[in-house]
Amino acid sequence: MLKNPKFQAFFFAFLAAIFNAFVGIFSVFLFRKGFMSFEVAFYKCFVASLILFAILIYMRKLGALLVFIKQKIFTLLLLAFFGFFMLYHFESAAYTSISVANVVFVLFGVGMIIAFICEALDAKRFFHLNELLAMVFTLLGLWMIFLAEGGTLENFTHLKGLINAILAGLGYALFLFFTRKLKLGFGLIPLCALLFIGSLYLSIPLFGANLNLNFSLESFILILALAFLPTIGGFYCTTRALSFAKSNSVQLIELSEPLFAMLFGFLFLAQSISFLQILGGVFILFAIFIH
Repeated sequence: MLKNPKFQAFFFAFLAAIFNAFVGIFSVFLFRKGFMSFEVAFYKCFVASLILFAILIYMRKLGALLVFIKQKIFTLLLLAFFGFFMLYHFESAAYTSISVANVVFVLFGVGMIIAFICEALDAKRFFHLNELLAMVFTLLGLWMIFLAEGGTLENFTHLKGLINAILAGLGYALFLFFTRKLKLGFGLIPLCALLFIGSLYLSIPLFGANLNLNFSLESFILILALAFLPTIGGFYCTTRALSFAKSNSVQLIELSEPLFAMLFGFLFLAQSISFLQILGGVFILFAIFIH
């Protein structure tokens, strides 16, 4: 059973969901310490790349890293844009205006729909019935979450947060699809290369901004936690899961993340969940069982 590809895909995608659920928690704590969303996105990616860079030097694989970057540069540029700039930049921005659970629900709900569309286009076929039903229930869930977060265009703060979460979901779905399609592979070398190029993308919003350089011990620990758990751990497990299953299947399994995000948001941030939010989450999660 442990060597079964389906089981391994489920195991690594489920583990990635647990790791990634900590993104919002640690990010909100850093926002409270005066960090901007684009700073958090950059710092966690840059620190994670430095950690992996140091590990590869210790393992004497720096030459292999440079060769890999040279061979896969265009693939890395594409994947880093979707998986790190779009995901991290817009996800971090979304956490500033809507709750952690809602960001995750919208991000993964949109991501699942985009993943289904990409897989159907790649296979040159129409959607299967279970895929259509899954997307319908996902859209219903997203609509309920939208209503719970304001529900009108007049509430621009909530609307902006929802748009940011949607863009993050779009980036993540395209990252999953193209990672498998372009056969990037998994391991420390591909991940380090992605993180390094992703850091370059995420550094662009820093130009001309007044950076928060007041690093306390607590903020440094939070950035390290973001680097180790969701950034290194989450992306490693996701790319590993993609070596066993298609992007829409991995995306669907990782929809379990909202459950953990909701739990962690309640435990660590005292974020309450309304009935509409819960109902919207139930509809999105029900899409998993339909598929």
